[in-house]
Amino acid sequence: MRIPLSGRICVVVDTFDALTTTVPGGTPLGALQALRAMSHMPGRWWSGSAPSSRLAYGFASATPTPFVSGYTECRSARIRHLRKAGSDMVDIRLGLIGCGGIVGMLHLPVYMGQSDVEIVGLADPNADAIKAAKEPHPSLADVPEYADHRDLLDKSGANAVLISSPHAFHSAQIIDALDAGCNVQTEKPAGASPADVEAAIAKRDATGKVVLVSYNRRFIPVYQGIVKALRDGKIGTIHGVALTHTENWFERNRTTWRTVAKMAGGGFIMDTGAHTLDFIHHAIGKDTSKLSARIDRMGSEVDVTAGVSFQFCDGPIGSVFTTGLGPAVAGYLWEDISFYGDKGAIMLRSVGPEAFMKPTVFTNDYATGETTVEANPDGIGDDYYPGPGTNFVNAVMGRPTAEYATLEDSLRVHKFVDAVYRSADVRGDEVSV
Repeated sequence: MRIPLSGRICVVVDTFDALTTTVPGGTPLGALQALRAMSHMPGRWWSGSAPSSRLAYGFASATPTPFVSGYTECRSARIRHLRKAGSDMVDIRLGLIGCGGIVGMLHLPVYMGQSDVEIVGLADPNADAIKAAKEPHPSLADVPEYADHRDLLDKSGANAVLISSPHAFHSAQIIDALDAGCNVQTEKPAGASPADVEAAIAKRDATGKVVLVSYNRRFIPVYQGIVKALRDGKIGTIHGVALTHTENWFERNRTTWRTVAKMAGGGFIMDTGAHTLDFIHHAIGKDTSKLSARIDRMGSEVDVTAGVSFQFCDGPIGSVFTTGLGPAVAGYLWEDISFYGDKGAIMLRSVGPEAFMKPTVFTNDYATGETTVEANPDGIGDDYYPGPGTNFVNAVMGRPTAEYATLEDSLRVHKFVDAVYRSADVRGDEVSV
């Protein structure tokens, strides 16, 4: 069905107030940017504790956490071409596969603000998840619902899909969607194993369709600025990388599918930790050659904590520490990423809600000994920011995009995580990636 839209879009506020940047006309631009950046950060905006939710795509309970207490309608300069009610032209007929809390609160507002997009169906075996996804968006009330994603692909007329189901289903659903002639945006990871991702790559190559994997650091200006600084040689030849990524992920997910091995495929390092793993590989531009690792499941089926020592192919050595039972300020992550070159060093630190979009960046010049602190290094500004949904639409429409993650990028992360688990199984012995 055609979904009429007004000139307004529902945006989560309260927490975003500190992120809001007023632009001419009073547009709360920062809030929308935060919405788009976080639109693929699982488990951060809802809670679910019903045991039955462990075996369904969405949570049985999708109640927002207290610090996301309301919505407001606000105009945005980012939404340049809202669809007019009654318009007969739409290029992307989008179906949603998996409707957990993240979909209704964060993905849908972005897509419903795209003039090229019409939502044509929602699929999830958990009817309560579909209901929760639709609830903030009354215009979706009559959009068809499906218990099986294959019915959505067969009956809805979708030519594109957003996949937000548990990890173990991603690869098969990507392949089914490609077979149905759809372009695909998928939540990370793109499968539960490297073989899963390789199968999806083969199908994508056979169909020639777009597949975008939603690794979110690709779309945040400060992270984009760091990549540019490294490529421009600002700190010289890089010889070391250090990553620390912590959240209170375990407490939020003890009773969800994310801690069920057959549904998740892995634990914290594969789930939320994969965002920063993708970032350091993207920034360095190399694959990993070998690593040694230890993990701690803390009584769970999946890893909660991981410590890794690794080396890039013909490049720097590095260390990774991730834990899903660590500090998280106001429900947000605590993240440090450092790059060490022969001319200087760059360290990014993100602690607390305001810092997610604008973390602190320290840059040291070895020659002068000077350390500078920047919020947006190398002039990468807000206008350079497009979220994953916008990039997906642009990619499908043949318009310019940011350097979004492909299936090959997802495979690189998968191979790293797979090697972590293999090394941990042999008590930290070094393994090839």
